[in-house]
Amino acid sequence: MTATAEQTTDEELCLHLADGHKWVLVVASLTKRTLQIPDIKAADRLALLEKLNGMTDDWFTAAMLAGIEPMDDTGRAIYEQARTLDPAGDKTHAASFNVLATLSVFRHFVQLNPSLMAAIRLRAAGLAGRPQQPQPNEIRQPRQHTVIGAAQFAMTQRCTNGTPSQHRSHHPSDQINRMGGTLPDWTYDSAKDNA
Repeated sequence: MTATAEQTTDEELCLHLADGHKWVLVVASLTKRTLQIPDIKAADRLALLEKLNGMTDDWFTAAMLAGIEPMDDTGRAIYEQARTLDPAGDKTHAASFNVLATLSVFRHFVQLNPSLMAAIRLRAAGLAGRPQQPQPNEIRQPRQHTVIGAAQFAMTQRCTNGTPSQHRSHHPSDQINRMGGTLPDWTYDSAKDNA
């Protein structure tokens, strides 16, 4: 495979990556950067590690998380600049999410941190090994309708945030909730926290 063909493949992988998945990769890299702060309290380090662990799911696997390197200074500057777009008190961070998840900005994160592309390739390789689902015209038996009780339906709605057709990583508010309900400013000031 030539370098040009590989770039095209990488470009296509990034192009078809859901915005929520881009967000997860960026936040994982940023969180790993925060964990490198030498004077961070043990309780804060543990909380961040638990949040990182909580980010893994069917799409974002533990192997992908393990391969992601911490964000560098330039990546952090891009992230901080995007965060300035969020209005004060806005817990959804929709404005910064909309900027950070664009393909052009995400490409910068990938260029600055090649481990993000390695994680995307790892995911693509995992999907390539899955058996193909049969096409609708190949299904011989009609689908049987499943009847579920109200409690099961309510649980399904809670697990999918009321949108069964969407993966939970496609919604920035779900990712924020999985990270503890709000996005911290990702800075750590030991003097302030020890006072």
